[in-house]
Amino acid sequence: NDFENGCSAVNFTPSEDVTGEIEFYFYDAIHQLKGSLVIHEFEFKDVDESDQKFEAIKYAFLNNITTGYPDGTFKPENSVSRVEAVAFIVRALKFDPILNPKFDLPDASSNEWYAGILAKAMDEGMVSGYPDGTVRLTNQVIGAELLKIFLEAFADVREAKEGEQWYDRFVEYAKDEALVDTNFDPSKPLNREEVVEIIYKARELINS
Repeated sequence: NDFENGCSAVNFTPSEDVTGEIEFYFYDAIHQLKGSLVIHEFEFKDVDESDQKFEAIKYAFLNNITTGYPDGTFKPENSVSRVEAVAFIVRALKFDPILNPKFDLPDASSNEWYAGILAKAMDEGMVSGYPDGTVRLTNQVIGAELLKIFLEAFADVREAKEGEQWYDRFVEYAKDEALVDTNFDPSKPLNREEVVEIIYKARELINS
């Protein structure tokens, strides 16, 4: 009921077995706005319960972290760009995007779909960019970057130690909390199912 700049976000959380269509109305002093919302069942053509990361993918869908692709697939093996990883994480943390952001960055635009999400991530200290002033949004995200972006937002990660790699403390935390395996390679690019699995494993830490 708190409209801001003419917009209001409304979240519906149906039980898992609900599908169909909801008709809804919004009222203010002058207007009656009417619309409809279609509730889609969790179902991807390329994912089933036999998949090792099925529960993580289901969690990501039910929590609006990702809805998959228009053709009804999830594409678990697809690569994830840095900006896509930021979007997954901001949605997982239920952070509200910043309205009408402005960037002083050579490779980020305030007119793109990611603008409010990226601005929020930067405001939270999750994304700080590179020494040359870029954020390299289209680069494929690697494990070390994903953990840094994610854990900076909520985790009590220790301070950096002299002589260690910048990502060592994030990898150490992730291993201690069983967010990643002991053989986790921080330099390896992550695919879609690997990203959502890390988020899924951290769900209790996020909500604690």
